Amino acid sequence: MGFTAAAAEEYMSAQAAFLRRNRMGRRIPANYGHAFVNWWQQYGGEHPEWFQLVNGKRGPSRPWGRFSMCISNPGLREEIVSQWRQHGSAPLEHPPIFVNAVENDIPGQCECDACKALDGPEPPNYREFIPSKSKIAGKPFVSDRYARSWQAIQQIAAKYNSNAVVVGYAYMNYFAAPTTGIKLGSNVIIGFCPSSWFYPRSHEEQGWIKDQWQGWAETDASLLMRTNYFLDGYCMPHIFTGQFSDEFQKASSNGMIGTDFDSLTGHWATQGPNIYLLMRLQIHPDVSASSILSEYYSAFGPAADDVKKYFDFWEAYTSNGRSRLHDTFEALGASRWRSWAKAAHVIYPEESFAPAEALLDSAVSSAKGDQEASMRVNFLQLGLQHAKLCSQAASKLTLGDPESSYERGGAELQALLEFRRTHERMWISNLNHCAWVESSSWTLPGAAAQSQDPGPE
Repeated sequence: MGFTAAAAEEYMSAQAAFLRRNRMGRRIPANYGHAFVNWWQQYGGEHPEWFQLVNGKRGPSRPWGRFSMCISNPGLREEIVSQWRQHGSAPLEHPPIFVNAVENDIPGQCECDACKALDGPEPPNYREFIPSKSKIAGKPFVSDRYARSWQAIQQIAAKYNSNAVVVGYAYMNYFAAPTTGIKLGSNVIIGFCPSSWFYPRSHEEQGWIKDQWQGWAETDASLLMRTNYFLDGYCMPHIFTGQFSDEFQKASSNGMIGTDFDSLTGHWATQGPNIYLLMRLQIHPDVSASSILSEYYSAFGPAADDVKKYFDFWEAYTSNGRSRLHDTFEALGASRWRSWAKAAHVIYPEESFAPAEALLDSAVSSAKGDQEASMRVNFLQLGLQHAKLCSQAASKLTLGDPESSYERGGAELQALLEFRRTHERMWISNLNHCAWVESSSWTLPGAAAQSQDPGPE
């Protein structure tokens, strides 16, 4: 379903060059991420008090299930710092600066009295913005317990290195800004990671998300934009430049020290404006989105205006489809990042492509006589054709329909595979990412059904 092995290697090389040209990377090594994934197996027997208390029981609610930590526990805090000192790359007397205190990929769930004593009051409008089917619906608001605990861990680490920086995530039910007025200081880095608020959003949702960033900025912490927005959209023309640039530029002028985006899924021919804006805003955060996108469209020479109209069409389609997206994904039990292809045919039905195809036909006419512009417009056409083939395959293979079967969708799948083999080195899409999403979205035969490494992201 994805790239051939040789093409995958070439794609990774091409993408690496793209990232270098856009100055992506790190000058300072910083290791962080969900920090305690294996801790129950390692320490649960001896130190159950380090782990969540739920319904009177410490640790995972079911065997091998995910778990959160008892983040208020003094012994846990000391152990986090101890492991930072022991396992860092620097000698013991000069520990590495970054202390990883990022909670596991699960809501904060500890019900012990010590954790609850650290909680602040829930914001008055908090529940208005929590999706009813999200992982955090019904979970308590626990941002203050995490903020206070990160502060305490930093104070312990500072005894060994005055420059010690603790990293935590504003995520799940500790995403919304704390309400106790805590001041964390710049030696606490908060990775801002909304978990349930993909684009498009209502005006009220957009304002609320920006308010949460502002609230964390008022703690005086250093803020890292660590969002999952670019995992969304599969290979479809899912365009959200307006709301993304609005949020990014609000953040860049209010305490943002860096970014860590998940992920570069690489759907260049259908989501080019999203990707271009993502790259350029990090170099020129004060330049308007319209100016940056004008730069992108100028690459299409005499077809620039037509290409702008084409992507404006898809951005309007995305923005106007908020309810359709929400309702469809909920009805089909689809994920906006892992099983998007379950819903591709509903969000982008056959008839949605015709107006866009007509706009690209106009771009073809405008580009005549300019070989480079013509090739670039053709690149967009191939991306749209690929998206349409994926939509057609999804309509027959989606796991959201109990009637789906490989027999029913075999012809559509074969047409898609032939197209991918013919055009894989055009780099219209990261085909490994497509295959990874499809492996959790469609009824597939044999080897094609195996969950593939998403490859270069």
